[in-house]
Amino acid sequence: MAATIVWFRQDLRLHDHPALHAAIARGQALVLVYIQEPSGPWRPGAALRFWLHQSLAALALELRRHGHRLVFLQGEAHTVLAGLIDACGADALYFNR
Repeated sequence: MAATIVWFRQDLRLHDHPALHAAIARGQALVLVYIQEPSGPWRPGAALRFWLHQSLAALALELRRHGHRLVFLQGEAHTVLAGLIDACGADALYFNR
């Protein structure tokens, strides 16, 4: 069975998340992922890193309550996603812009 990847970017929430809701509607296994990009467009300071850590922990906990697991990966997003697609046999990738 194919899987659907949901890539959480800066929208670390479950409610009002169009990509997540569209992926769930497909009825396939979900692979929920957050990718930390070391060379992203901005370098987070201490306050932002604290907020990000807290937000990701809260998201992961909420997903566990719904029977899902958030996968944390690191690297360039396009490379990481290509590898993840191959690894899990995904035929769809959803994310919010």
